Amino acid sequence: MDLYGRLLSKVLFPGWERLRGRSTMDLLAYLRETENATPAEMEALLAAPGPHDADLGSGAAVPLAMHYHVTHHQSN
Repeated sequence: MDLYGRLLSKVLFPGWERLRGRSTMDLLAYLRETENATPAEMEALLAAPGPHDADLGSGAAVPLAMHYHVTHHQSN
């Protein structure tokens, strides 16, 4: 990745999201940590409070649920 790409992904975009009051980077980190979870682990993650409960408006669990759907169906 070139210098501009690293600057954008590591500094500018995360800074912008924080200024806007969004937890985008925390949610992205959470998705990366849970991307290899088993279906049973994903069900438990969706049932428990966590970063997927961030204030994203209506459908707060949608990103995690979509992530679960994609990963679950790719492995079958």
